[in-house]
Amino acid sequence: MRKLVLLMIAMLLLQGCSALNFLPATDTPVPSPTITHTPTSTPTPTRTSTPTPRDTVTPIGAIPTFTPFILVSPPSDAPIPDFIATPDLPTGGFQTVEISPGKFFYGSCKPNYVKMTITVDNPLEVKRVYLFFRLESGKKPGDTTPWSGTVTDNDGGGVFLYTLWARNIPERKNFIRAWVHYQFVAVDEEENILGRSQIYSRTLVLEPCR
Repeated sequence: MRKLVLLMIAMLLLQGCSALNFLPATDTPVPSPTITHTPTSTPTPTRTSTPTPRDTVTPIGAIPTFTPFILVSPPSDAPIPDFIATPDLPTGGFQTVEISPGKFFYGSCKPNYVKMTITVDNPLEVKRVYLFFRLESGKKPGDTTPWSGTVTDNDGGGVFLYTLWARNIPERKNFIRAWVHYQFVAVDEEENILGRSQIYSRTLVLEPCR
C-alpha cells in the first residue's frame, strides 16, 4: 500500500513538470534594430550661363552722324540710330509716300500738322521706318537746320503712319517761310538698312500763323 502511494505521488510530480513546458514564456523583449537613414547626396547646382549682350548699333558706313532726339515717343524697343538723311541716291524699298496737306502752320492757325502714310516693298522684312526731316529757308536757299529723327508707327501690312506736328519742329520760328525736307529709312530687326526714300525737298511748306 505504501509503495502505491509513493508511486502516485511520483506520477503527480512528473505531470506537474510536464505542464510547466506549456506555460507561456516571459522573455525579455528584444530591441528592434536601429535603422540608420543615409542622406541622399546634395545635388550639384547647375551653373546658369550668362547671356551674351547684343552688339550695339554701329553707324552705317561713313555717313556723318549726330545724336538725334525723339520728338514724339511712339512705342519702340530701340533708340533712334546714329545715321541721318543723306543726299545719296535713293535705294528703293518704298512703294508710296503720301502727305496731306502740302502746307501747314505753326501758331494758332490750322492745319498745324501733316499726316504721312508710307508703304514699304517688303513688309515681312521691315521692322521699323524712321523719319528724318529739317527746314530750309524759303527766302535763302541753302539755309537749313540740322536733321532731326523719329520713328513712325507701324500700322501693319507694310503701312507706316506718322503725324508731324508743327510745334515739334525745331527752329521753326526762325523762318517766315520754310520748305520741310524729309526722308524715310526702312530697317530690319537688326537695324540693317533695307531702303531709303528720296529726300523730298519741295513738297511741304511750313509758315507762321498770320
